[in-house]
Amino acid sequence: MLAVRSLIAFFSYTGNTRAVARSLSAILKEKMEVDLEEIQSAKPYPYLCWLLLSFIPNLGTPIKRPRVDPSQYDLICLGLPKWTLACPPVNQYLKEANLRRKTVALFVTYGGFDERRYLKQMIRQLAKKGVKLKAALLLKRSLIKENKIGVPLRRFCEVLMDL
Repeated sequence: MLAVRSLIAFFSYTGNTRAVARSLSAILKEKMEVDLEEIQSAKPYPYLCWLLLSFIPNLGTPIKRPRVDPSQYDLICLGLPKWTLACPPVNQYLKEANLRRKTVALFVTYGGFDERRYLKQMIRQLAKKGVKLKAALLLKRSLIKENKIGVPLRRFCEVLMDL
């Protein structure tokens, strides 16, 4: 049996999404090959600038060239923080990466409110890219900081491991 190859591509400004990506990787490695790809901005904007840019839906910002091609993977796990209306580096990644007909799982970290509407908007954006959404997960910042994401993350992974 051929091994399932999974890519976890994520953007993290404060480190919360990065922590989730690493935990997700550790769990998925029990059943499949996993590579991590941190989406990095080409410019180190301060937080206030990111906040202002995130008010513009679908806005992308320049990112560093990704190390890997997502088309080589069976599963793409896409992670991002919920800001206001958009996450510009992830929007740019979605513009540049060919995810058409790929199986994608989405995980969103958040600290504020309106996370469900944000998740629905991201799901619509992915559908327009022609992806097959496998699963989606919202993780609150306070739970991440208190290291209380084990149960929801394991449930998420159970769905992902059923490819």
